[in-house]
Amino acid sequence: MSSTVKTLKGPTQGSLLLRLLPFVVLVLGGICLLLVYDSIPYRWPVHWGMDGQPDRWSTKSPVAVVIPLAAGILLCGFLEFIVLIVRVRPRWNTRVSNETATALKALTADLVRTLETGIAITFVYVGVFFPLSSHVNSIRVVLFMLAVVSGAIVTGITRFWRGVHELKLAGHKGLEGYNGLIYRNADDPRLWVPKLTGVGYTLNFAHRWAWPILLFLLLIPVSLSVLFSVT
Repeated sequence: MSSTVKTLKGPTQGSLLLRLLPFVVLVLGGICLLLVYDSIPYRWPVHWGMDGQPDRWSTKSPVAVVIPLAAGILLCGFLEFIVLIVRVRPRWNTRVSNETATALKALTADLVRTLETGIAITFVYVGVFFPLSSHVNSIRVVLFMLAVVSGAIVTGITRFWRGVHELKLAGHKGLEGYNGLIYRNADDPRLWVPKLTGVGYTLNFAHRWAWPILLFLLLIPVSLSVLFSVT
């Protein structure tokens, strides 16, 4: 392994900011609720029917106010546990070196924590905006949450792709065909290849059977959902 690979700094270091950011967002949401607690009404809507009218309400109490933020902390804590498992487990893809595997684990941690940040923002939005807003538009709420989570996913995947690209430029071997979370290598005859991160395999999207298999796998849950919805 060349010294260039061993001394690579950028993508091999997990971001301290991303590690703290989701929990900072949730704590700031809690401080905000604490400051405006007296302004929170006796009850507020937390669910809406298909007609857009509220059909479920929450009654003011310390427990009811803190539930969304507590749920956000628990979910982000669970994702941090997943990150810990990824960081301590042995490398799954034996084609990459230990140094490359370490860098990929750091990139994966940043990807998960970017998603955590999006989740934290949505929980703070629900926990702070719902009690303090006199009128909540359910469609806008859904669109906002989808935009935040989708933005976090796109940002995380983009950062991961750039990190893998930097590793390739730095001389890390075994990454040929991997473009972020997708593997595409026309010179590789394999249909299933080891994932860069996580245990398991992914499709080689340059293989002629990759897309038919992916569509088949996607049709299974869709078919089951349709079947159970009509029975």
